[in-house]
Amino acid sequence: MGDTLPHPELARIILDESGYTAMWQADRTAEAAGRLENLNELVRAMEEYESLTAFLEHVSLVMDNEASADEPKVTIMTIHAAKGLEFDTVFLAGWEEGIFPRSARSTKAG
Repeated sequence: MGDTLPHPELARIILDESGYTAMWQADRTAEAAGRLENLNELVRAMEEYESLTAFLEHVSLVMDNEASADEPKVTIMTIHAAKGLEFDTVFLAGWEEGIFPRSARSTKAG
């Protein structure tokens, strides 16, 4: 079954046939609606990935990153990806004259 169905559809079937979705639908607490929305969000998120393996690898990377959020670490990214993020220290590797555009004001001695 897992080899022929798209992974989001397989997830829907597992949630339905296991009774997990029905359990939250029958639950009348304030928490139930949020749990059902989380299940729908899970399936929608899975649709963005080519395979279940790709989805699980992404989740694993995110979880590893969140688990070590308070630990000192190095983050490697492009300047454009870092736009809007704040870091205590930034190193610009390979920064050479004429490679990266800069303001004419920054070249004036003053």
